[in-house]
Amino acid sequence: MDSNMIQQECYKELLTCALAAGKLMQSEKTGFVHYYPNEEELGHSQTIPVVENVLFALALFRTHSIENVQEGKIILKKVLCFQIGDDREGGGNFPVFLHEYPNGRDPATALYLLAPFYWILKLYGHVIGAELKLLIEQAVVKIFDFVSVHHMSHHYPYFLAVRLASAQYAFGNLWNEPKKVQAGKSCLEGLQRDLLDGWSSTAQLGDLLAGLYMVYPSLAESPWNALWSFMEKTWHPLTGAFIGPCVREWQRGNEPKPNLYDLFACTFSGSFPKRTLVPRPFHLQGVLIPPPTERFAQADKTEIVHGEYRKQKWTLMTSAQWALTAVEKKEIIDPAVEKTFTPFSIFWGNKEAVHTFVCQGGRYTEVDYSIEGNRLDFLFTLHPDPDVEDRERRKEIEFFTDISAECQFTVDGRSSTTFEIEKPLKIICGPLCLSFVFNLVEGEGDFLGHLMQGNRPSQTLNKGEKRFNAYDWTYFLRTIRRSHRCKLKGEITFEQV
Repeated sequence: MDSNMIQQECYKELLTCALAAGKLMQSEKTGFVHYYPNEEELGHSQTIPVVENVLFALALFRTHSIENVQEGKIILKKVLCFQIGDDREGGGNFPVFLHEYPNGRDPATALYLLAPFYWILKLYGHVIGAELKLLIEQAVVKIFDFVSVHHMSHHYPYFLAVRLASAQYAFGNLWNEPKKVQAGKSCLEGLQRDLLDGWSSTAQLGDLLAGLYMVYPSLAESPWNALWSFMEKTWHPLTGAFIGPCVREWQRGNEPKPNLYDLFACTFSGSFPKRTLVPRPFHLQGVLIPPPTERFAQADKTEIVHGEYRKQKWTLMTSAQWALTAVEKKEIIDPAVEKTFTPFSIFWGNKEAVHTFVCQGGRYTEVDYSIEGNRLDFLFTLHPDPDVEDRERRKEIEFFTDISAECQFTVDGRSSTTFEIEKPLKIICGPLCLSFVFNLVEGEGDFLGHLMQGNRPSQTLNKGEKRFNAYDWTYFLRTIRRSHRCKLKGEITFEQV
């Protein structure tokens, strides 16, 4: 089977997962998708979200089954009745959940509906009937009125601004409205030259791509080709994972948490890792991905890539078996990003299971690094206010690796659950052997290292009934006493086993 056929089969698998996710959340009594964010068990929620139901209708249409098309039409007709009238505040928007009507508390809801409405009209406008087509078109006009006013007064964040501009361009072409096309094109050109912090978050990257592929059949041959190049270089084919810079990435259990971006990237690479094939609510967004017309290039040698995130450097090293990322920290991290900021990470494994070893959390204000050959040196500037009384705040530097039989930990050649600075640590993780040693290079203090089970700050599954579950081994340095100004140097040498 050639690469094009493989990619087409992969795309069919994507649409199958989207439909399966919708069916798992669909109520037999109402016919709607029932879902509430952050609920782990599908099919038990009582809330009926607007966006997910429109996505489900599109998923039904994409099966090209007469029965499913009819079901999708019924769902759409019901949902369209809940658009907020022009005589009310937020007119043109939709409620997040049907029971909140006639209140539209989230101005992004209407914006998120433009992409699925566009694909429904473009691909199935000739089969849904004149009445429903007109209703959708009228709803889209009201949405544009609402989002345009909101954007002028409040401004959508960068990634949503891209979706709005893309929708203007796409609907302008669809409806043969040159002014709308030009407005969308002008906005996209400005955004393309703007700050690209959204590239460091796969959740935001997914939104960017959902918008851009409404406009460009090929991203590699568009003005956004730098984004395509970034995506190729930061995607690891063996593990099927985004490898960094990891600034806003989350963990789900033992593996990185997948989202819409993973579905895009897996489609471009031609295969899906196991963790992306378990139907979840985000799979419904997969219906926004058009049939692939381009494919990631396959790297066949170790490659080093450099870049910047808010003027802070980052470096990627990738090989066929593993990938490594280092990110410096020179400014105070936004509290919303603090849990997920990852100055050091290593990925290995395969599409059955991807493993990670990361540095997250801790009490350092700055991190610098240097790479020479197979050695990384990290310089951690510790927080100037030590707190030896608080159990959590005593943890100065923390590393985590998912619990796996592949990992072995020794201190100075012996098995141990504690370690001192200046004592060499060795961690064998799958194909990698990591040798660690920490040294105090500025200030005074005593530190003790520990190995125990726990969870990295970016873990999302340790809630509710699973709140006491541990998915990681954590290695951390604890302060016994120290001066206010301290710097610790970590030397990491890595080699292939």
